[in-house]
Amino acid sequence: MKTLLTLFVLFFSSNVFSKDNFAVFGAVSNYCSEIDTILSLNNEDDPITLIDFMETSFQGYLSGLNFFVNEISGSYKRLNEYSTDFMFEFIVEYCQNNPKKRFTDALTEYILMLPNIE
Repeated sequence: MKTLLTLFVLFFSSNVFSKDNFAVFGAVSNYCSEIDTILSLNNEDDPITLIDFMETSFQGYLSGLNFFVNEISGSYKRLNEYSTDFMFEFIVEYCQNNPKKRFTDALTEYILMLPNIE
């Protein structure tokens, strides 16, 4: 039940209902300061853990961002250069060092370090 509640909060805690314009919404738009809460509420007994949800959200964002990278550079980044676990740990470490940043900032740093597909 905690997982369902946390997923609900993460999904709707962004500026989705704000009258302001926004460029990114959903789980990836949250601040890095939320990472410790996500890790503490993760329950490995759940069929879909919070970490699974976040990894999938991160992968979706990276896939969309990769289309933009291709538009400006003419080549895609190799998103499967590292494992999903490595990607998640990169985001965790970035966020623990930069709690005032957003997950999108961490994901941008991650995609920039990936090699291009030749």
